[in-house]
Amino acid sequence: MTRRIYLSDSVPRRGGIRVQHMTARNTRFSVVEPLPYEKPYVCKKCRTTHDFKTHHLDLDETGAAIVAPGVFERIRGTLATNGFRLANTVERPPAIHIDFNRRVSIDRPPIISIGHGQEST
Repeated sequence: MTRRIYLSDSVPRRGGIRVQHMTARNTRFSVVEPLPYEKPYVCKKCRTTHDFKTHHLDLDETGAAIVAPGVFERIRGTLATNGFRLANTVERPPAIHIDFNRRVSIDRPPIISIGHGQEST
């Protein structure tokens, strides 16, 4: 039997900017900012060590990902020069559900942007 843990509706989910790559689908893009970490950061997402602030954009089957507004403002030039366009703004991102078997499901196609927990936007 699968039990699901839902994020409470009382927990606000911050909106963001949906960006879309013109050709890439179902892949990960990494954007490195010229902001060094105080000490090397071991990334749980890609299992490597980063010396500089790195954002991983996991693109869905349409080539889209949601990026926090503050992050978007900092990396928009890099995104534009690498084939991304602004698709739209998202007021409430899709809910993510994790069951007891650690399987993840999302109410809508996976459009996720992840920093490294050390970022402030």
